Formats: sequence, C-alpha cells, structure tokens
Amino acid sequence: MVFGEPQLLCGFEGNLSENWQKWRQELELYLTATEKDGKSDKMKTSILLTCIGKQGREIYNTFQFDEGEEMEFNVVVQMFQDYCSPRKNITFMGHKFFTCKQRDGQSFDEFVTDL
Repeated sequence: MVFGEPQLLCGFEGNLSENWQKWRQELELYLTATEKDGKSDKMKTSILLTCIGKQGREIYNTFQFDEGEEMEFNVVVQMFQDYCSPRKNITFMGHKFFTCKQRDGQSFDEFVTDL
C-alpha cells in the first residue's frame, strides 16, 4: 500500500456504520490530497474498490446496479452507505425514547443529549 492511501475497512467488523463513515472520510481526503477528486467516476470507483479490500469487493459484487451504474462513484458510495447503515426499528426506538430516565448525577443537558 502506498503511503497515505486509505486503510482497509478491517473486514467490515465492529460498528459497521461508524467504521464506514470514518473510512469514507479517509477516502475523500485521500482523493482530494492526491487531486483525484476531479477525475472520472471510473477512476474514483476503481480507487475505492482497490482500497476497500477483498471483503468490500465481495460485497460490491452483490450490489444490483441499473445499466451502466456499476462504476458511477456516487452510486457505489451510496450502495455501501445503505449496506453499512443499520435499519432502524421505529417501534424499538420509540420504546427507548419513552423509557429513558435521567441518571443520578446526570445534568439535564446530558440527559437531553442522550434523548
């Protein structure tokens, strides 16, 4: 790997959404720093697929694209975003919200932030 390239996503493990956000930021910074952010979608997508690692490419190969979209950078990024973002259970989230209680010693501002 060349110095400065984004690190691999570490096997898509742990907090997938958080790891993806951090890695995506690294990729965007890398593209800007190497002046590749203005290059073609095909080049940027190729860089993404090279840096994301074997498991990331395996996930990419499962995506269903419309005709000609498989190398459109923003489409590919959105597909990974959708894959890495957990689906939210509205009922469960409502339950968590309505049963949240302020902890002993917790300031009101911290409590509101937790909510």
